[in-house]
Amino acid sequence: MSYFSWLDYSESERNKVLDLVNTLGDRDTRDELGIGTVRDAYADLLFPGTSTIQTRARYFLIVPWIYLTIERRLRSTKPAGKADIAKRLRNEEIGLINYLAASDDPEGTIGVEARKTLKRLPSTIYWSGLSAWGIKLCHGSQDQYNHALHAHGPPKRLAGRGSDDSIEKAIQNWHPGLPPCPSGFPYTDISFRLTSEEADYLRERIMHNAPGTFLAFLADQGKSGTSVRFPWEHPQVGDVYGRTRKTIQHAHFFSEIIHGAALLYNYLLAKASEQEERIVEYTRKFTQWAELIQTRQEIFYQWDREKFWNLAFSMNPQIPRPTKSFVDTWFDLALNRDEPQQLLDHRETEHFIRDRERFLKRGQARLQNQRALELWGGAAGTGRLDYRWDTVQTILADIRKAFTEEHADA
Repeated sequence: MSYFSWLDYSESERNKVLDLVNTLGDRDTRDELGIGTVRDAYADLLFPGTSTIQTRARYFLIVPWIYLTIERRLRSTKPAGKADIAKRLRNEEIGLINYLAASDDPEGTIGVEARKTLKRLPSTIYWSGLSAWGIKLCHGSQDQYNHALHAHGPPKRLAGRGSDDSIEKAIQNWHPGLPPCPSGFPYTDISFRLTSEEADYLRERIMHNAPGTFLAFLADQGKSGTSVRFPWEHPQVGDVYGRTRKTIQHAHFFSEIIHGAALLYNYLLAKASEQEERIVEYTRKFTQWAELIQTRQEIFYQWDREKFWNLAFSMNPQIPRPTKSFVDTWFDLALNRDEPQQLLDHRETEHFIRDRERFLKRGQARLQNQRALELWGGAAGTGRLDYRWDTVQTILADIRKAFTEEHADA
């Protein structure tokens, strides 16, 4: 049994830890070699407000609708009769599962399996994204917001006095342009289908709060088409210019080059556990990776790695220095030789990977702990980095679909 603990300095840091815990169940996406801070920096640069465990675009509206519904009820409740806000919120979110799961498009319903035992609610999953997109205007963690709501009630209208006339203004915790919730919400049928008004609102929020990102470009100009595996394979990537184009290129190169380290790590695990089939499998995969790197060496030689790091640190100044050192050393190993394939059975490289795992996992490092090695499932962190691309494609498809359906009905 393993346990995680952390100091709750901010909602974004809390969500990063929870995202990490979530990925532990996915053998292809686990951050085995500790490069997640670099990956996430580029994911935030490309697609701010997203996370790997978001599912559908309309949750960006459903969560504030639930809060506003609770706040509206609180205005007519005596202070002594206020129930715990977190409990109210949970009841509302759990209650919505049945409606969403029974809709004509239930894919992406959070908690459809767990129901009442659901641990991570949609409001928690989307909280940081709501801030990033300018839908939630107040600062602080969700726990802080719930506590303030419980202690003081919903924001009150404050009377102020201008030069001539008395005016009123409201403390805004939620964006005033938020589309109205459906009639009867939340005690009504609801689905993930956005109205054109809702889709236009989400698109406007993205473009206003994430200008110059690939997310904003796709929200504004993206066209429906065949799904692709990686953002740099999008058919419109050639229409992107400036910093956004450079960010995509940096993310692309990092994904390709660092993938070899993950494949080598799994090759070493296969050798250590004497699994011949997997030794053959990872020899083949590493060879394919080495051939790709070799064919693109001229491009990589021209890559400005200093700018790559400057951009990463501009998004996350807290990227650990040992992580930067590990990545830079791997870049040198992979790119400064004529035949990258030689890295597969290279003693120096093997020690390099072993030392990195030992630094990260201490006594639980698989390459030195037989019991930990026995728990290896055959593929640990072998997926290519895609920077939350699957989530982004789903969210953008939801937004585009609303406009497509509107035109079809017209």
